[in-house]
Amino acid sequence: MKNKILFPVLIVLWVLSLIFIANNVHKNFDKILIFKNNLKKKSYVNANAYKVNIDRVLKLNKKTAYVLYDGKEENFNALNLEIFTQDGFLITSGQEKQLNMPSDFTLEKKGGLKNVLFLGNKRFGLISAKKNNCYYSKIFNFTDNKNFLNFNCLPDEANTDYNGLGSSVVYYNDKLLISLGTVDANLTLNSELSQNDNSPYGKILSIDNDSLLGKKSPQINVFSKGHRNPQGMTKINNQTFSVEHGPKGGDELNKILKDRNYGWPISSYGTRYMVDNDGKHLPLSHERLGFEEPMIALVPSVGISALNKCPSKLKQYYKKNCLIALSLYGNKLRKGRSLIIFLIDDNLNKVNSVEQIYLGSLGELRLRHFVTNSKNEIFEDKNGNIYVSADKEGIYKISFSDFRL
Repeated sequence: MKNKILFPVLIVLWVLSLIFIANNVHKNFDKILIFKNNLKKKSYVNANAYKVNIDRVLKLNKKTAYVLYDGKEENFNALNLEIFTQDGFLITSGQEKQLNMPSDFTLEKKGGLKNVLFLGNKRFGLISAKKNNCYYSKIFNFTDNKNFLNFNCLPDEANTDYNGLGSSVVYYNDKLLISLGTVDANLTLNSELSQNDNSPYGKILSIDNDSLLGKKSPQINVFSKGHRNPQGMTKINNQTFSVEHGPKGGDELNKILKDRNYGWPISSYGTRYMVDNDGKHLPLSHERLGFEEPMIALVPSVGISALNKCPSKLKQYYKKNCLIALSLYGNKLRKGRSLIIFLIDDNLNKVNSVEQIYLGSLGELRLRHFVTNSKNEIFEDKNGNIYVSADKEGIYKISFSDFRL
């Protein structure tokens, strides 16, 4: 009697379980694909229209400041990389040596080497420095072992955070543009320097090539202001684009125009962190306050880092102006550790599409820099592969395949 009652009950439960599974497979198909990929330990993820493969080619337990591959050979060789690390070392041919840093170089406040500039046969570093109780930044000439320029002391010593210095560079015929952040994590007195015309921080600066080459005295001009932490820059058809971190949301892609103001710390699509005035939001509209609106703001933030033009395979596929960015972090709503593809209209004024390709299932990588040449142009080998650095993990090859035609 018990068996006669139990059997139909089991049948009903079995049918209900099939319905539940089918429903959840439909709703969570992307999650199931990621889980399936993890089980098989595949080294790829699926973008919307192609496959992205990622494989480590060199192990490295440091954060990079610049990864140079300036050779002409099409076959990539990891031993030909020049890897500048944030703690002040240069790794070449698998050998590590300390760079000849000035006496005021400091690793305090998360400082270090933040960017490397190349001009002619000379190499320069953007570094953090300290003298007595003064924290500042400087450009140092590694080739001639001498200072190029010391920037001003930061007003808020207690809240100085050199992770906020950011920095990237683009090159033009007679000058280069270099970005400097506000050197803080939260909204402090350092952030207010972004609107101060007498301070280099929170700016994109223009430096004449002749001044870097020693043909005339150091001359730096403010190209644009109102930036928080500009991490990556590149150019399309002599038009500069930059990405920068927002506070708790509001990572931005900006088209950089001379003498324009981009609003920080007055306006942002992010909000203050909870330690700042109980996390109150900032005015969202840039335009109403007389500032430049970002081309797009990512809310929540992804910790956007490097920016460059898309490699040839992506440009050929999209047939549009195409930028590629990396990210460091993320959260439950918008995962970080990813590639981000921006498609831009023919007039370079509008973002038509943003695709974020999450790579977390392949190791939770914090992607820092593209491997580039000395002009900060993305390197790709004869097969169209590109290479990136991941914090304290190494150098990775990224390839694109199986495009939907």
